Formats: sequence, C-alpha cells, structure tokens
Amino acid sequence: MAHPHILLFGDQLVEKHPSVKQLYSISKSRPQLRRFLQEATDVVHHQLESLVPEERQRFGVFTDLLELAEHYQTQPHPDETIGAVLLTTVQLGEFLS
Repeated sequence: MAHPHILLFGDQLVEKHPSVKQLYSISKSRPQLRRFLQEATDVVHHQLESLVPEERQRFGVFTDLLELAEHYQTQPHPDETIGAVLLTTVQLGEFLS
C-alpha cells in the first residue's frame, strides 16, 4: 500500500525573508528551483510595469526576490501585497525543493 504524501505550507505568519533566503540557498544545488525563482522574479517585474508609479514604488528596486524580501523586512509597516507575493513564492518554491 502506498503511503500518502502530505505537504504542509506556512501561512501568512511565516517569516518571509528567512524563508526566501533559504530557498535561494537550496537553489544553488537545484536547477529547477533556481529557474523557478528567476521566472518568478521576471513575472513580478513584468506585473509591476502595469501598476501606477505610486503602487510600483511600494516594491522598491530589486534584482531578485531575495532583495524584495530584504526590502519587505526593513519596512516599519510592510505592504501585505509584497508579503503575499513572497508567501506564494515560498510555498511554491518549497514544493519544488
């Protein structure tokens, strides 16, 4: 009899920066995860182009999602749109790792 696999994902209380940092560390030895993180960064950059400047400004300037997570962590009142982007990336990335 096959044993079922259960995946548990963190929720909105997950620390985003350490989780994203861990994914980038794991991605050094996992090409599929590295490609996912690059493509996720590209998608976020592309979606930001459709926002008005005031909304885009909340994300700051970043070259990858680790930089975005660092920006998010330093904010006194982090924008939860950024938090949702990071959380979703962490959940999918953990699935791939």
